[in-house]
Amino acid sequence: MPLAYNCTREISSQVSAAQSILPKVLGITLALAAGGAVLSYVVINIILQGSLQQLFQSIKKLQIVVHMSLVNVSMPGNASIFFSYLLQIVAFDVIPTDNAYDAVFGFEESQPVSTNF
Repeated sequence: MPLAYNCTREISSQVSAAQSILPKVLGITLALAAGGAVLSYVVINIILQGSLQQLFQSIKKLQIVVHMSLVNVSMPGNASIFFSYLLQIVAFDVIPTDNAYDAVFGFEESQPVSTNF
C-alpha cells in the first residue's frame, strides 16, 4: 500500500430519522426536570427555613424556662414532673449517651455542687 493512502467508505445509517429525534427530546426533558427540581428545592428551602428558625427560637426559649427550675424555688410535684420531661426534650437528651461517655472519657462520679443539680 502506498504512503498517504486514504481508505474511505460511507457508513450505513444505524438508526432511522424517527429514532434520532428521541435522544434530543430526552435531553430536553431531563434538562427541564432538573431545572424544576432545583427550583422546587429553592422554594421549599425558603419556606422551611423560616419555620425551622421559629422552631429553634422556641426551643431556646423553652431551655431558659426549663432551666429556671435549677433556682431554689419550691414548685408543686406535677410541675416538677412536667419540667423533668420537658428538660429531656429541650436538652436534646432523647438518645441516652451515659454509657458511651463513660466508655470514651472515663469520667468518675463526684459529689454534687448544689442540691439543685
